[in-house]
Amino acid sequence: MVQAAALKNRKENMNREQETEAGIISRQDLVRQFEDVQQHMRELEEGRRRLEKERLTYQKLLDAAPDAVLFVDREGRILEVNARLENVFNYDPGELNGRSIEMLIPERFRLRHRQHVRDFFAHPRQRPMGSQYEIYGRRKNGEEFPADISLNFLVIDGVLYASASVRDITERKALDDKLIRDYHMQRVISEVLKTALRPVPLQEQLGSILELILSVPVLFLEEKGAIYLVNDDRTSMSLAALQGFDDSRDLPCRDIIIGRCLCGEAAGRCKTVYADRYDDRHRLIRDDMFAHGHYCVPIVDNNECVGLLNLYVKEGHKHNGSEEKFITVIADTTALVIRHHRNEKERIRLQEQRTAGPRGKDGRSRQDGRQSGPSDQEPPHRPRRAGQAPCRPQDRRKGAAVRRRHQYRGGPPGTGAQQYVCLCAAPAPRAAAPQHQRGGRGVPAELCPGHRGAGY
Repeated sequence: MVQAAALKNRKENMNREQETEAGIISRQDLVRQFEDVQQHMRELEEGRRRLEKERLTYQKLLDAAPDAVLFVDREGRILEVNARLENVFNYDPGELNGRSIEMLIPERFRLRHRQHVRDFFAHPRQRPMGSQYEIYGRRKNGEEFPADISLNFLVIDGVLYASASVRDITERKALDDKLIRDYHMQRVISEVLKTALRPVPLQEQLGSILELILSVPVLFLEEKGAIYLVNDDRTSMSLAALQGFDDSRDLPCRDIIIGRCLCGEAAGRCKTVYADRYDDRHRLIRDDMFAHGHYCVPIVDNNECVGLLNLYVKEGHKHNGSEEKFITVIADTTALVIRHHRNEKERIRLQEQRTAGPRGKDGRSRQDGRQSGPSDQEPPHRPRRAGQAPCRPQDRRKGAAVRRRHQYRGGPPGTGAQQYVCLCAAPAPRAAAPQHQRGGRGVPAELCPGHRGAGY
């Protein structure tokens, strides 16, 4: 029976083949083929759903990564990215797939980046974050930001791919820059204050301060600058220190009228003036003047401008608030140096005036070997009795018996003079001396037992 069934099937197949060759398909065959196609479609749909589910699972895992992640091939073409990377670079979902990775690199770094890609695929290796390279990313709007990148490689079906994790370190770099800036600020302030204690002229002190400021690495300054001091007339400033000018044609103004030019405007307003280029606000305009910008920072002491710090920057330099704050703090510290110098100068003047002392009618100082002062005047006393000698200045230089009758006190501060002021008007009689002494030194006459009621 088995052989009969097999023979029957063989005949049916032969007949079906003959019918097919003849272009005749039975209804049953059509139904059977349609069912086969449907089954195949169901299998394909099931496979597609499984693949989609796996892709979504993989995408969720990729999106859960804390860093921005992307995969590229040997040509630098982006194969896959996660949502974090699209957010960091401000791209829409799926917009980066199939695009070149150079879209994410600032233009000035692209040539060097191509060489890095070739080197990596020639010698694939893992590179963790925190490398020695300074890396920047470029957002869709062209904005640049500091980034840290780790690299790894993987091989799928014999094909080499590269994966990269990107991290935006803008906040971390800002904090690091602030720490470095604060360190240099404290160092410069300390050095400036030390400069104030050096026994050298003010111009030399200001020159050292200017050289110190221009050497700070966190300030993007040209190695050129000047310091001005406000003159006594309060209407002009004069150059006090200069640094970095080799060509005499490029020298800044020697004298500046307050209110004119950039420097004069900053001094007049007691407010920093910034210019990123050499423009018509400058007082001297020459065609051959070198391209530059300015930080004109007033040196203010007690709300009064006493000088100005003029620092040069490259043309087109972008204004930086942290940079201006740094320079302003140094300018305020320089104001303390100027105040210290002026106070010291005034102290020396007063000391010399006291040393010279008051002058006589002939215009010359007293030459009695002592500093003249109130001690050379007649000591004050009460009206004396008739026939009683008053206290004499020379009594101050006699023995202790006389000094006991006169109160001792110091002369004017800093003069070294000594003075005896008589409070009982005249030497007491010999008989009354013991009672007078019992009254105590410096007792007023009306309380002295030896002179009470004696006509004083």
